[in-house]
This record gives sequence, structure tokens and C-alpha cells, in this order.
Amino acid sequence: MEAQKEYIKSFFKKLSDYTRSKTPKVGFALEEIINETKLKFRDNKMEMVTSSFMELFTERATAQFFVLQVFCVCL
Repeated sequence: MEAQKEYIKSFFKKLSDYTRSKTPKVGFALEEIINETKLKFRDNKMEMVTSSFMELFTERATAQFFVLQVFCVCL
């Protein structure tokens, strides 16, 4: 019974054993590397263009299935 418990303990290792990185985490050390990286990748920005309400409404209102539903209700 003890051997079985030890086997189960060894089978289910800690999660930290798997998530621990093998290599040390090091950022950019030199200013030159930082500048080269900024030139290569530019600013770290994300811009999203949102549509207006009327654009979205007309897109949905003229969808084929919606028009069919309105037509069937009007009949």
C-alpha cells in the first residue's frame, strides 16, 4: 500500500515542476538592442476602428434572413 502511495505521489508532480523555466528570464540589457528592437517593431500599440451605430444597424437590417423574417411577418 505504501509503494502504491509513493507511485501516485511521483506520478502527480507539482505543477511548478512543469512550469518552471529551464533558462533564466533576461530582458534587453543594452540600449542599442532596445533601439534596434524599437526600430524593427515600432511602438507597441493596438488601434481598433469601431463602426458607427448606423453602419452596424444597416448591415444587420439588410441581412437576407432578417429581410425574409420581416417579409413573412408582413404577410
